[in-house]
Amino acid sequence: MEAVALFPGQGAQYPGMGQSIYENSESARQIFEQASEICGHSISDLCFHGTKEELSRTVNSQIAIFTCSMAALRALQERGLQVQACAGFSLGEYTALTAAGILSLEDGLRLVRRRGELMQEAANSTDGCMAAVLGLQDDVVEAICSETAGLVLPVNYNCDGQLVIAGERAAVEAAAAACKEAGARRAVPLAVSGGFHTGLMAPAAAKLREFAQTLTFRTPT
Repeated sequence: MEAVALFPGQGAQYPGMGQSIYENSESARQIFEQASEICGHSISDLCFHGTKEELSRTVNSQIAIFTCSMAALRALQERGLQVQACAGFSLGEYTALTAAGILSLEDGLRLVRRRGELMQEAANSTDGCMAAVLGLQDDVVEAICSETAGLVLPVNYNCDGQLVIAGERAAVEAAAAACKEAGARRAVPLAVSGGFHTGLMAPAAAKLREFAQTLTFRTPT
């Protein structure tokens, strides 16, 4: 069977994630074991027994989602799935790079672990957050963000009627409230620990670029 693999970004985490895959696939167990070895602590314990709050911390959620995504892929491949193309959203881009053979599994794990650490550091040094605005035109959300005091930006254009905003917490909350007043059905805070996809992550981006330059990037398979 042939397929395209599409990998999720941060926010997809939940307590117990990946446990059924781990219990039913030798290939999946090997992914978890390698992740635990590289990270120096049990990723399976984090995924299967970590609380919602623990898994929502960037330093935990990124490596957890990456590991579960790769484990799911390997379990499917174990059963005959042939992946013809890979894509991913945000964190999922790193999973796609690994799944496509551009990064080795070891380097993919190392890069995602470092990304989570750096983004957690950046998040800890600022008070940022994200929110999904549902049921409002993009141009209205954009205008509200531009008129709101502080740093708040439209960052993820997920689909028609769903636009994610991010930035400083007070500004995001003010913009979210204004969006609801303007007719949005909902403005939902996301389960992330920072204002990602904004300039608040600039220090993390610079350090991650340096780290990525130590890795080997191959021609995709």
